[in-house]
Amino acid sequence: MARLDMLRPYVEKVVAEYLGIPPDKKLVVNDDGSIPIHVGSAMYYVQLMEGEPAILQVYSVMIEELDKSPELFEALNEINRTTYYAKVFWLDDHRVVAASEIVADTADKGEIGNACNAIAWVADHYDTELQKKFGGKMSFTDEAPAKPEDAPADV
Repeated sequence: MARLDMLRPYVEKVVAEYLGIPPDKKLVVNDDGSIPIHVGSAMYYVQLMEGEPAILQVYSVMIEELDKSPELFEALNEINRTTYYAKVFWLDDHRVVAASEIVADTADKGEIGNACNAIAWVADHYDTELQKKFGGKMSFTDEAPAKPEDAPADV
């Protein structure tokens, strides 16, 4: 745990910079040390994990309460086939997760930003698609685009 305690301030600083949080503002960090980040309909987390070497995992629970099926696995395989820097999989507790792991000891700003970008995009994009096709529950609903005030009314 001592090694993670040494890495944590660096990771928090890099994530705050990635998110554009000014130095005088505090980054939200959960009691377990994970950093929650809300993007669109998804929530993802940045978390240090013990290991040899230590791991920085960026992950999102895209869909909960979803039963497995051959069709679901086929859809997840297609996402994995066409996606870089992220993997998407179903867990036995009925969740679909997107995750990316990098070596924490040598992670630089670019690697951390890339992992955050990959998971943010995959989770926010594919959660809606998977939920519409297979059901389950997303972290947040997609917001309808705002209608401009000066747009003509639908007839």
